[in-house]
Amino acid sequence: MEHEIDVVYLTPGDLKHLVVTCSCGTWHWHILKYDEAKDHFSAHIASLDRNRPSADAAEERVLLATCDWYGISYQRLIAGRGVARQADARHVAMYIIREHLHLSYNSIGSLFQREHSTAIHGVRKVKALLETNPVLREAVEEITKRAGITSI
Repeated sequence: MEHEIDVVYLTPGDLKHLVVTCSCGTWHWHILKYDEAKDHFSAHIASLDRNRPSADAAEERVLLATCDWYGISYQRLIAGRGVARQADARHVAMYIIREHLHLSYNSIGSLFQREHSTAIHGVRKVKALLETNPVLREAVEEITKRAGITSI
């Protein structure tokens, strides 16, 4: 029996939904831990990792720390649409990458599968909110710390 698997990027410790479609068209939902999914679907997961958007080590640490802080998957951070929490997390990651790693807006947009103007908007939004929002300031400081980024 053939299976088609639609998987978000998996990170250790996260719970993710794996949607398995049988050739007969029946949908089966499974929630598996990373290690379980890796055992069952290692070939497919390896192909996903090869297709994952590339990021330098420092950028990757920011992205993973942001996912951890906001409790969202890597895929939702990069390519998610329509959920405010995902957009907020993405804007924070864009801000940290711009302010601490000094990437261009074009590079940040590409990293998040967005236009450079979206990166500009996200960075400006976070920068403006940091002045008045202590919760956001804490998030930025903690994500930066978890990512091992020091101010330059």
